[in-house]
Amino acid sequence: MNSVHLQQTESFEHELVEEGSGNTSSEEEIRTISAEFRTSMAAHAAMEPRAAVADVGPDKAEIWCGTQDPYFVRARIAALLGRRRADIVIHPQRMGGAFGGRVACGAAEQATRLSAMVGRPVRVQWDREAEFRNSYMQPPFAHRVSAEVNAAGTLTRWMQDFVSAPITTGPVSALGDGMSQFIAAGIDWFSADTGTARGAEHPYSAAIQRIRYSDIRTDLPFGPWRGLGAGPNTFVTESVMDELAEAVDMDPVAFRLHNLASGHDRLAHVLKRVAKLSGWAGRASQEASTGAQGVACGIYKGMTYVAAVAQIEALHAQREIRVRKVWCVQDCGCVVNPDQVRAMIMGNIVWGCGMALKEELTLDGTSVRQDNFDTYEIMRNDACPDVEIELVPSEEPPAGAGEAALVSIAPAITNAVHAATGNRIRRLPIRSEDVFI
Repeated sequence: MNSVHLQQTESFEHELVEEGSGNTSSEEEIRTISAEFRTSMAAHAAMEPRAAVADVGPDKAEIWCGTQDPYFVRARIAALLGRRRADIVIHPQRMGGAFGGRVACGAAEQATRLSAMVGRPVRVQWDREAEFRNSYMQPPFAHRVSAEVNAAGTLTRWMQDFVSAPITTGPVSALGDGMSQFIAAGIDWFSADTGTARGAEHPYSAAIQRIRYSDIRTDLPFGPWRGLGAGPNTFVTESVMDELAEAVDMDPVAFRLHNLASGHDRLAHVLKRVAKLSGWAGRASQEASTGAQGVACGIYKGMTYVAAVAQIEALHAQREIRVRKVWCVQDCGCVVNPDQVRAMIMGNIVWGCGMALKEELTLDGTSVRQDNFDTYEIMRNDACPDVEIELVPSEEPPAGAGEAALVSIAPAITNAVHAATGNRIRRLPIRSEDVFI
Protein backbone atom coordinates (compact mmCIF):
# COMPACT_ATOMS: atom_id res chain seq x y z
CA MET A 1 0.00 0.00 0.00
CA ASN A 2 1.73 3.17 -1.20
CA SER A 3 -1.18 5.45 -0.41
CA VAL A 4 -4.41 5.65 1.50
CA HIS A 5 -7.52 6.27 -0.56
CA LEU A 6 -10.31 8.43 0.79
CA GLN A 7 -13.61 6.65 0.98
CA GLN A 8 -16.12 7.65 -1.66
CA THR A 9 -19.11 7.06 0.62
CA GLU A 10 -20.64 8.99 3.48
CA SER A 11 -19.76 6.19 5.89
CA PHE A 12 -16.85 6.73 8.26
CA GLU A 13 -16.14 4.64 11.32
CA HIS A 14 -15.68 7.39 13.88
CA GLU A 15 -17.08 10.87 14.38
CA LEU A 16 -14.94 13.27 16.39
CA VAL A 17 -16.96 16.47 16.01
CA GLU A 18 -20.52 17.17 14.90
CA GLU A 19 -21.68 20.73 15.61
CA GLY A 20 -24.34 22.81 13.93
CA SER A 21 -26.27 21.86 10.82
CA GLY A 22 -27.58 23.25 7.57
CA ASN A 23 -25.90 25.82 5.37
CA THR A 24 -24.33 29.17 6.05
CA SER A 25 -26.44 32.22 5.33
CA SER A 26 -26.93 32.91 1.62
CA GLU A 27 -26.75 36.63 2.42
CA GLU A 28 -23.09 36.35 3.44
CA GLU A 29 -20.21 36.56 1.03
CA ILE A 30 -18.58 33.16 1.50
CA ARG A 31 -15.24 31.90 0.30
CA THR A 32 -14.72 28.15 0.19
CA ILE A 33 -11.53 26.08 0.24
CA SER A 34 -11.72 22.41 -0.75
CA ALA A 35 -8.60 20.28 -0.87
CA GLU A 36 -7.11 16.84 -0.32
CA PHE A 37 -3.93 16.21 1.65
CA ARG A 38 -1.66 13.20 1.98
CA THR A 39 1.25 12.26 4.18
CA SER A 40 3.56 9.30 3.64
CA MET A 41 4.64 6.27 5.57
CA ALA A 42 7.73 6.97 7.64
CA ALA A 43 10.38 5.03 9.56
CA HIS A 44 11.78 5.74 13.01
CA ALA A 45 15.27 5.54 11.51
CA ALA A 46 16.98 5.35 14.91
CA MET A 47 20.76 5.36 14.89
CA GLU A 48 20.91 2.11 16.85
CA PRO A 49 19.22 -0.96 15.33
CA ARG A 50 17.45 -2.97 17.98
CA ALA A 51 19.09 -5.80 19.90
CA ALA A 52 18.36 -7.98 22.91
CA VAL A 53 19.84 -10.67 25.12
CA ALA A 54 17.58 -13.35 26.61
CA ASP A 55 18.41 -15.91 29.26
CA VAL A 56 15.47 -18.28 29.70
CA GLY A 57 15.92 -20.60 32.66
CA PRO A 58 13.58 -23.16 34.18
CA ASP A 59 12.20 -20.76 36.81
CA LYS A 60 13.06 -17.29 35.53
CA ALA A 61 13.61 -15.48 32.25
CA GLU A 62 15.76 -12.37 32.05
CA ILE A 63 15.76 -10.00 29.10
CA TRP A 64 18.15 -7.13 28.38
CA CYS A 65 16.86 -4.74 25.71
CA GLY A 66 16.18 -1.12 24.87
CA THR A 67 12.45 -0.44 25.16
CA GLN A 68 10.14 2.46 25.88
CA ASP A 69 7.74 0.15 27.74
CA PRO A 70 9.39 -2.68 29.71
CA TYR A 71 6.00 -3.66 31.16
CA PHE A 72 4.63 -4.29 27.66
CA VAL A 73 7.69 -6.36 26.78
CA ARG A 74 7.36 -8.32 30.02
CA ALA A 75 3.73 -9.12 29.20
CA ARG A 76 4.66 -10.23 25.68
CA ILE A 77 7.51 -12.45 26.91
CA ALA A 78 5.29 -14.00 29.58
CA ALA A 79 2.67 -14.80 26.92
CA LEU A 80 5.29 -16.29 24.60
CA LEU A 81 6.66 -18.56 27.33
CA GLY A 82 3.33 -19.31 29.00
CA ARG A 83 4.67 -18.09 32.35
CA ARG A 84 3.68 -15.63 35.04
CA ARG A 85 4.77 -12.03 34.57
CA ALA A 86 6.37 -12.22 38.01
CA ASP A 87 8.84 -14.75 36.58
CA ILE A 88 10.01 -12.40 33.83
CA VAL A 89 12.69 -9.79 34.54
CA ILE A 90 13.29 -6.99 32.05
CA HIS A 91 16.55 -5.03 32.25
CA PRO A 92 15.92 -1.79 30.27
CA GLN A 93 19.03 -0.52 28.47
CA ARG A 94 19.94 2.85 26.99
CA MET A 95 18.38 3.36 23.56
CA GLY A 96 20.12 4.89 20.55
CA GLY A 97 16.87 6.49 19.47
CA ALA A 98 13.27 5.42 20.05
CA PHE A 99 10.64 7.98 18.89
CA GLY A 100 7.76 5.55 19.45
CA GLY A 101 9.62 2.73 17.70
CA ARG A 102 10.73 0.81 20.77
CA VAL A 103 7.50 0.01 22.54
CA ALA A 104 7.47 -3.54 21.23
CA CYS A 105 10.85 -5.20 20.75
CA GLY A 106 10.94 -7.92 18.13
CA ALA A 107 14.58 -8.70 18.85
CA ALA A 108 13.69 -9.48 22.47
CA GLU A 109 11.01 -11.91 21.41
CA GLN A 110 13.32 -13.59 18.92
CA ALA A 111 16.07 -13.93 21.52
CA THR A 112 13.56 -15.33 24.01
CA ARG A 113 12.32 -18.02 21.62
CA LEU A 114 15.87 -19.06 20.74
CA SER A 115 17.04 -19.11 24.35
CA ALA A 116 14.08 -21.24 25.36
CA MET A 117 14.94 -23.69 22.56
CA VAL A 118 18.67 -24.05 23.28
CA GLY A 119 18.62 -23.53 27.05
CA ARG A 120 21.37 -20.92 26.95
CA PRO A 121 21.60 -17.11 26.79
CA VAL A 122 21.08 -15.78 23.25
CA ARG A 123 21.82 -12.37 21.77
CA VAL A 124 19.90 -11.13 18.73
CA GLN A 125 21.17 -8.07 16.86
CA TRP A 126 19.27 -6.66 13.90
CA ASP A 127 21.30 -5.07 11.13
CA ARG A 128 20.22 -1.82 9.52
CA GLU A 129 18.33 -3.53 6.72
CA ALA A 130 16.36 -5.68 9.17
CA GLU A 131 15.53 -2.59 11.20
CA PHE A 132 13.95 -0.87 8.21
CA ARG A 133 12.14 -3.92 6.89
CA ASN A 134 10.78 -5.41 10.11
CA SER A 135 9.97 -2.48 12.41
CA TYR A 136 6.53 -0.95 12.52
CA MET A 137 6.14 2.45 10.88
CA GLN A 138 4.02 5.58 10.68
CA PRO A 139 0.93 4.94 8.52
CA PRO A 140 0.01 7.19 5.61
CA PHE A 141 -2.85 9.67 6.05
CA ALA A 142 -5.35 11.00 3.49
CA HIS A 143 -7.60 13.97 4.28
CA ARG A 144 -10.38 15.74 2.46
CA VAL A 145 -11.37 19.17 3.84
CA SER A 146 -13.99 21.70 2.77
CA ALA A 147 -14.03 24.93 4.80
CA GLU A 148 -15.79 28.25 4.48
CA VAL A 149 -15.03 31.75 5.72
CA ASN A 150 -17.06 34.93 5.40
CA ALA A 151 -15.86 38.32 4.21
CA ALA A 152 -15.20 39.39 7.81
CA GLY A 153 -12.66 36.58 8.18
CA THR A 154 -14.83 34.39 10.42
CA LEU A 155 -14.71 30.65 9.93
CA THR A 156 -18.28 29.48 9.28
CA ARG A 157 -18.03 25.85 8.19
CA TRP A 158 -15.47 23.04 8.51
CA MET A 159 -16.08 19.59 7.01
CA GLN A 160 -13.23 17.08 7.24
CA ASP A 161 -12.88 13.37 6.57
CA PHE A 162 -9.69 11.35 6.82
CA VAL A 163 -8.42 7.80 6.57
CA SER A 164 -5.40 6.11 8.11
CA ALA A 165 -4.62 2.98 10.11
CA PRO A 166 -4.66 2.17 13.84
CA ILE A 167 -1.54 3.48 15.55
CA THR A 168 -1.70 2.76 19.29
CA THR A 169 -3.10 -0.73 18.66
CA GLY A 170 -1.23 -1.25 15.38
CA PRO A 171 1.69 -3.24 16.81
CA VAL A 172 -0.74 -5.66 18.50
CA SER A 173 -1.75 -7.25 15.21
CA ALA A 174 1.69 -6.77 13.67
CA LEU A 175 3.24 -9.10 16.25
CA GLY A 176 1.70 -11.96 14.39
CA ASP A 177 0.05 -14.63 16.54
CA GLY A 178 -3.60 -15.57 16.19
CA MET A 179 -4.65 -14.36 19.62
CA SER A 180 -3.19 -10.91 18.94
CA GLN A 181 -5.14 -10.73 15.68
CA PHE A 182 -8.30 -11.69 17.52
CA ILE A 183 -7.69 -9.08 20.23
CA ALA A 184 -6.98 -6.42 17.61
CA ALA A 185 -10.27 -7.17 15.83
CA GLY A 186 -12.12 -6.80 19.14
CA ILE A 187 -10.39 -3.51 19.90
CA ASP A 188 -11.30 -2.14 16.47
CA TRP A 189 -14.93 -3.17 16.91
CA PHE A 190 -15.43 -1.48 20.26
CA SER A 191 -13.22 1.61 20.15
CA ALA A 192 -11.59 4.20 17.92
CA ASP A 193 -7.81 4.48 17.82
CA THR A 194 -7.08 7.74 19.63
CA GLY A 195 -3.52 7.82 18.33
CA THR A 196 -4.75 8.04 14.76
CA ALA A 197 -7.12 10.88 15.69
CA ARG A 198 -4.61 12.82 17.78
CA GLY A 199 -4.57 16.49 16.80
CA ALA A 200 -7.54 16.26 14.41
CA GLU A 201 -9.85 18.28 16.69
CA HIS A 202 -8.56 21.75 15.97
CA PRO A 203 -8.73 24.81 18.28
CA TYR A 204 -10.76 27.01 15.92
CA SER A 205 -14.44 27.88 16.17
CA ALA A 206 -16.97 27.39 13.35
CA ALA A 207 -20.75 27.44 13.46
CA ILE A 208 -20.90 24.19 11.51
CA GLN A 209 -18.26 21.51 11.99
CA ARG A 210 -17.91 17.83 11.24
CA ILE A 211 -14.74 15.77 11.57
CA ARG A 212 -14.84 12.04 10.85
CA TYR A 213 -12.29 9.33 10.23
CA SER A 214 -11.73 5.64 9.63
CA ASP A 215 -8.78 3.72 11.07
CA ILE A 216 -8.48 0.77 8.73
CA ARG A 217 -6.30 -2.13 9.82
CA THR A 218 -4.01 -3.65 7.21
CA ASP A 219 -1.38 -6.37 7.16
CA LEU A 220 1.35 -3.74 7.27
CA PRO A 221 3.04 -3.17 10.65
CA PHE A 222 1.95 0.34 11.64
CA GLY A 223 2.54 1.83 15.06
CA PRO A 224 3.51 4.91 17.08
CA TRP A 225 5.81 7.42 15.38
CA ARG A 226 6.73 10.66 17.08
CA GLY A 227 3.49 12.58 17.72
CA LEU A 228 1.35 9.78 16.26
CA GLY A 229 -1.48 11.38 14.25
CA ALA A 230 -0.82 14.88 15.58
CA GLY A 231 1.79 15.72 12.95
CA PRO A 232 -0.22 14.77 9.84
CA ASN A 233 -3.51 16.06 11.25
CA THR A 234 -2.17 19.46 12.33
CA PHE A 235 -0.37 19.82 9.00
CA VAL A 236 -3.80 19.69 7.35
CA THR A 237 -5.51 22.10 9.77
CA GLU A 238 -2.78 24.72 9.64
CA SER A 239 -2.47 24.50 5.86
CA VAL A 240 -6.20 25.10 5.42
CA MET A 241 -6.17 27.96 7.91
CA ASP A 242 -3.36 29.63 5.99
CA GLU A 243 -5.26 29.26 2.73
CA LEU A 244 -8.45 30.65 4.26
CA ALA A 245 -6.55 33.67 5.60
CA GLU A 246 -5.28 34.37 2.11
CA ALA A 247 -8.78 33.98 0.66
CA VAL A 248 -10.03 36.91 2.76
CA ASP A 249 -6.76 38.88 2.54
CA MET A 250 -6.00 38.63 6.27
CA ASP A 251 -2.64 38.22 7.94
CA PRO A 252 -2.24 34.51 8.87
CA VAL A 253 -1.46 35.29 12.52
CA ALA A 254 -4.37 37.71 12.85
CA PHE A 255 -6.69 35.24 11.12
CA ARG A 256 -5.83 32.47 13.57
CA LEU A 257 -6.27 34.74 16.57
CA HIS A 258 -9.62 35.95 15.22
CA ASN A 259 -10.93 32.38 14.87
CA LEU A 260 -9.60 30.72 18.02
CA ALA A 261 -12.35 29.15 20.11
CA SER A 262 -12.87 30.47 23.61
CA GLY A 263 -10.61 29.05 26.30
CA HIS A 264 -7.45 29.03 24.19
CA ASP A 265 -5.70 32.01 25.70
CA ARG A 266 -2.46 30.07 26.11
CA LEU A 267 -2.38 29.19 22.42
CA ALA A 268 -3.09 32.82 21.52
CA HIS A 269 -0.19 33.85 23.74
CA VAL A 270 2.40 31.56 22.12
CA LEU A 271 1.19 32.64 18.67
CA LYS A 272 1.65 36.31 19.54
CA ARG A 273 5.02 35.59 21.14
CA VAL A 274 6.40 33.70 18.12
CA ALA A 275 5.27 36.51 15.81
CA LYS A 276 7.22 38.99 17.93
CA LEU A 277 10.23 36.70 18.34
CA SER A 278 10.53 36.08 14.60
CA GLY A 279 9.87 39.65 13.52
CA TRP A 280 6.84 38.36 11.65
CA ALA A 281 6.46 40.56 8.58
CA GLY A 282 2.98 39.56 7.54
CA ARG A 283 1.93 38.31 4.15
CA ALA A 284 1.81 41.73 2.48
CA SER A 285 5.55 42.29 2.87
CA GLN A 286 6.69 38.73 2.09
CA GLU A 287 9.18 38.36 -0.73
CA ALA A 288 7.92 36.13 -3.53
CA SER A 289 11.36 34.63 -4.06
CA THR A 290 13.56 33.99 -1.03
CA GLY A 291 13.47 34.44 2.71
CA ALA A 292 9.73 33.88 3.05
CA GLN A 293 8.12 33.02 6.38
CA GLY A 294 5.28 30.69 7.31
CA VAL A 295 3.47 30.28 10.62
CA ALA A 296 1.60 27.43 12.32
CA CYS A 297 0.42 26.52 15.81
CA GLY A 298 -1.25 23.73 17.71
CA ILE A 299 -2.17 22.11 21.00
CA TYR A 300 -0.62 18.74 21.81
CA LYS A 301 -2.80 16.30 23.77
CA GLY A 302 -4.81 19.20 25.18
CA MET A 303 -1.98 20.32 27.44
CA THR A 304 1.00 21.77 25.56
CA TYR A 305 0.72 24.89 23.41
CA VAL A 306 3.17 25.61 20.64
CA ALA A 307 3.63 27.99 17.72
CA ALA A 308 6.38 28.20 15.14
CA VAL A 309 7.57 30.41 12.31
CA ALA A 310 9.78 28.94 9.60
CA GLN A 311 11.88 30.95 7.21
CA ILE A 312 12.68 29.16 3.98
CA GLU A 313 14.60 29.81 0.81
CA ALA A 314 13.42 28.46 -2.54
CA LEU A 315 16.49 27.58 -4.59
CA HIS A 316 15.05 27.47 -8.11
CA ALA A 317 18.27 26.49 -9.87
CA GLN A 318 18.70 23.47 -7.60
CA ARG A 319 14.92 22.84 -7.36
CA GLU A 320 15.35 22.67 -3.60
CA ILE A 321 13.76 24.12 -0.47
CA ARG A 322 16.10 25.09 2.36
CA VAL A 323 14.78 25.85 5.84
CA ARG A 324 17.05 28.65 7.06
CA LYS A 325 15.61 29.39 10.50
CA VAL A 326 12.83 28.26 12.82
CA TRP A 327 11.48 30.23 15.76
CA CYS A 328 9.44 28.24 18.27
CA VAL A 329 7.52 29.29 21.39
CA GLN A 330 6.17 26.58 23.69
CA ASP A 331 4.02 26.63 26.81
CA CYS A 332 4.26 23.25 28.52
CA GLY A 333 3.44 24.47 32.01
CA CYS A 334 6.02 24.74 34.75
CA VAL A 335 9.42 23.81 33.30
CA VAL A 336 11.57 21.84 35.72
CA ASN A 337 14.59 21.37 33.45
CA PRO A 338 14.75 24.10 30.77
CA ASP A 339 17.82 22.68 29.03
CA GLN A 340 16.15 19.30 28.63
CA VAL A 341 12.94 20.85 27.29
CA ARG A 342 14.89 22.97 24.80
CA ALA A 343 16.71 19.84 23.64
CA MET A 344 13.36 18.13 23.15
CA ILE A 345 12.06 21.06 21.11
CA MET A 346 15.24 21.13 19.05
CA GLY A 347 14.79 17.44 18.26
CA ASN A 348 11.17 18.04 17.26
CA ILE A 349 12.15 20.88 14.95
CA VAL A 350 14.72 18.77 13.12
CA TRP A 351 12.27 15.84 13.03
CA GLY A 352 9.56 18.13 11.63
CA CYS A 353 11.93 19.39 8.94
CA GLY A 354 12.58 15.79 7.94
CA MET A 355 8.84 15.09 7.85
CA ALA A 356 8.30 18.08 5.58
CA LEU A 357 11.30 17.71 3.28
CA LYS A 358 12.67 14.17 3.15
CA GLU A 359 11.22 11.20 4.99
CA GLU A 360 9.18 8.68 3.01
CA LEU A 361 8.80 4.92 2.89
CA THR A 362 7.45 3.26 -0.24
CA LEU A 363 6.55 -0.32 -1.01
CA ASP A 364 7.45 -2.84 -3.66
CA GLY A 365 4.49 -5.16 -3.25
CA THR A 366 4.50 -5.79 0.49
CA SER A 367 8.22 -5.08 1.00
CA VAL A 368 9.68 -1.75 2.02
CA ARG A 369 11.98 -0.40 -0.70
CA GLN A 370 14.13 1.73 1.63
CA ASP A 371 16.51 -0.27 3.81
CA ASN A 372 19.30 2.15 4.78
CA PHE A 373 20.18 5.83 4.92
CA ASP A 374 21.22 5.96 1.29
CA THR A 375 17.60 5.39 0.24
CA TYR A 376 15.74 6.75 3.29
CA GLU A 377 16.82 10.34 3.79
CA ILE A 378 16.83 12.09 7.14
CA MET A 379 17.97 15.61 7.99
CA ARG A 380 21.73 15.99 7.97
CA ASN A 381 23.74 18.61 9.84
CA ASP A 382 24.32 20.90 6.87
CA ALA A 383 20.59 21.03 6.07
CA CYS A 384 19.36 21.79 9.59
CA PRO A 385 18.11 25.33 10.29
CA ASP A 386 19.17 27.84 12.88
CA VAL A 387 16.76 27.60 15.79
CA GLU A 388 15.51 30.10 18.36
CA ILE A 389 13.36 28.78 21.19
CA GLU A 390 11.35 30.57 23.87
CA LEU A 391 9.73 28.79 26.81
CA VAL A 392 6.72 30.52 28.36
CA PRO A 393 7.05 30.99 32.15
CA SER A 394 4.07 29.28 33.74
CA GLU A 395 2.65 28.19 37.07
CA GLU A 396 0.53 25.53 35.38
CA PRO A 397 1.42 21.88 36.10
CA PRO A 398 4.24 20.48 33.94
CA ALA A 399 3.02 18.93 30.68
CA GLY A 400 4.59 16.86 27.94
CA ALA A 401 7.45 18.26 25.86
CA GLY A 402 8.78 15.21 24.01
CA GLU A 403 6.55 15.47 20.92
CA ALA A 404 4.60 18.72 21.16
CA ALA A 405 6.66 21.07 18.97
CA LEU A 406 6.52 18.64 16.05
CA VAL A 407 2.92 19.59 15.22
CA SER A 408 3.75 23.12 14.09
CA ILE A 409 6.94 22.60 12.08
CA ALA A 410 5.84 20.96 8.81
CA PRO A 411 2.89 23.33 8.24
CA ALA A 412 5.04 26.37 9.09
CA ILE A 413 7.48 25.19 6.40
CA THR A 414 4.81 24.47 3.77
CA ASN A 415 3.07 27.78 4.45
CA ALA A 416 6.42 29.50 3.95
CA VAL A 417 6.86 27.62 0.67
CA HIS A 418 3.56 29.07 -0.51
CA ALA A 419 4.64 32.56 0.54
CA ALA A 420 7.86 32.13 -1.47
CA THR A 421 6.51 30.42 -4.59
CA GLY A 422 2.72 30.79 -4.65
CA ASN A 423 2.28 27.00 -4.69
CA ARG A 424 0.30 25.17 -2.03
CA ILE A 425 1.77 21.96 -0.64
CA ARG A 426 -0.82 19.24 -0.14
CA ARG A 427 1.37 16.19 0.30
CA LEU A 428 4.42 15.36 2.40
CA PRO A 429 7.29 15.13 1.99
CA ILE A 430 7.50 18.13 -0.35
CA ARG A 431 8.28 17.14 -3.92
CA SER A 432 10.12 19.46 -6.29
CA GLU A 433 7.40 19.09 -8.91
CA ASP A 434 4.86 20.52 -6.45
CA VAL A 435 7.00 23.62 -5.89
CA PHE A 436 8.96 24.38 -9.02
CA ILE A 437 6.26 24.07 -11.64
